[in-house]
Amino acid sequence: MDDIIAAAKSAADGERTIIEIDGMRVAIVSESDAEYLEALEDAEDIRDAEAILERIDEPGATVPFDQVMTEFGLN
Repeated sequence: MDDIIAAAKSAADGERTIIEIDGMRVAIVSESDAEYLEALEDAEDIRDAEAILERIDEPGATVPFDQVMTEFGLN
């Protein structure tokens, strides 16, 4: 627990720390780093959505709702 508190205090000063908890590696970063990572993810989502929208009118790009319901046995 002391490691986590120390890492959090370091993160507040802009330092990035990796700790291991139950075999999982976890990064503790500053709020500004976390916001930057979120912005990167948002930008990637926007690029993905734009790529999909460019192809939306191509044949076979969409499936009618009724067909989906039938294929999944939900009608």
